[in-house]
Amino acid sequence: MDKKKIGIIAGVLAVILLIVVTTVVYRQGDHSGPTLTLMENYEAGYGEQVGLFDLVRAVSDESEYTVSITSGGEVSVDGRSTVFPRAGEETVEITAIDAHGNHTVKKTTVKVTDTKPPVIHAADRTVDLGDVVDLRTGVTAEDEMDGALTGSIQVDTSQVDEARPGVYPVIYTVSDHSGNVAVVRTALTIRNPEARSISLNRQNLVLDGNGHYQLTAQVEPRAWNGNVVWETSDPDVATVYNGLVTWTGRGSCTITATADGVSTECEVECSYVTVSSIRINKGNLELNYGENVELKARIIPTNWWGDVIWTSSDTTVASVENGTVHWQGQGECVITATADGRNSSCTVKCLEPQVDSVEIIEEEIVLDARQSYQITPVVSPQGWPGELVWTSSDPTVATVTDGLVRWTGAGTCVITASAGTATDSVTVTCEAAFLDGLLEGLFGDTAQSGNGEANNVG
Repeated sequence: MDKKKIGIIAGVLAVILLIVVTTVVYRQGDHSGPTLTLMENYEAGYGEQVGLFDLVRAVSDESEYTVSITSGGEVSVDGRSTVFPRAGEETVEITAIDAHGNHTVKKTTVKVTDTKPPVIHAADRTVDLGDVVDLRTGVTAEDEMDGALTGSIQVDTSQVDEARPGVYPVIYTVSDHSGNVAVVRTALTIRNPEARSISLNRQNLVLDGNGHYQLTAQVEPRAWNGNVVWETSDPDVATVYNGLVTWTGRGSCTITATADGVSTECEVECSYVTVSSIRINKGNLELNYGENVELKARIIPTNWWGDVIWTSSDTTVASVENGTVHWQGQGECVITATADGRNSSCTVKCLEPQVDSVEIIEEEIVLDARQSYQITPVVSPQGWPGELVWTSSDPTVATVTDGLVRWTGAGTCVITASAGTATDSVTVTCEAAFLDGLLEGLFGDTAQSGNGEANNVG
């Protein structure tokens, strides 16, 4: 054999030996990547950080190995986590490498959900009562997934009373396309605006006695809703309550209305109390002889302090003093009470005097010839002003005029005094004249009879 053939054969044998050695060595080495099992049907929230072992169920290898997320979402530098920037389905690739460089690459599908609500930017507000406020101004909403949502904001002002000061809730609500809802509750403070000016419907006021007047205050701005403070400079002249000015006495005072330190005034002049009406407590009155009756005048208003003037239309019938009416004589007159130009009247009827009794004190009266005697009876009531009626049972014996009994002839008669049904009598004995007695002694009855005829004639 030549050297050339020997060289070829030697070369072939060397190659065969190398292949055999290499095969033996390969079969004895690690040529498989790690065993890698991933999670299935995994769900993650949008924007939520997902860790490596949230997705890896199991990994093993005969040698040391490394596992990392190699794609799917926004993978961290170390491959230990990822974040999904959008909702939907994302494919995640995970790679395991053992110490010999053997790779195992697997993929899984992750369902990314949007569970992050939008963000509403809204702040508490303070406004003055009456201000026109747009509660949307300055309020915005945004969503990392959907972007700006300001135009979709719903505003709930159902609990706001714009006509009354207070603190009220204003609720803002917005939803993103995934149905996530954001709710922000803010406070709307409605306050009373401060008063800038105050004015009254009257700057000058005159009150009659017991009068009153309602002042009204106008505060600017009109939406001001505070309490006006009312004051009087002299409560003995006029008082004020919620603007109602009331007369209390004669004089002048100043009414002041104040709102938030701003004030205005009304000058008040209070005059005398005037009588609105007067009424006597009796419209008709009957007086007996000697009777006195007090009349009373009721005056409105009751705090009028003047004097009542009493007058009688006929003082010979009845007089009046400070309301007390006195019987003066039989008849009728009018008693008038006058106060501050107003008057009231009472018709008074004074009745005819009536005698209760007539008493002649003398038990018997004896008159000498041509003698007289004045009878003064006791009449009840005392001071009765009428005239008694006097009668004689026999004027030929004695006559009577106003109680004066005169002898007219010898004999006996009865003198009677009467007034109405009241009467009293006294027996009067008249002695004979001296000549008549002498003749009677000489001639008996003839002389007396003649004397009687003479008396009768006389």
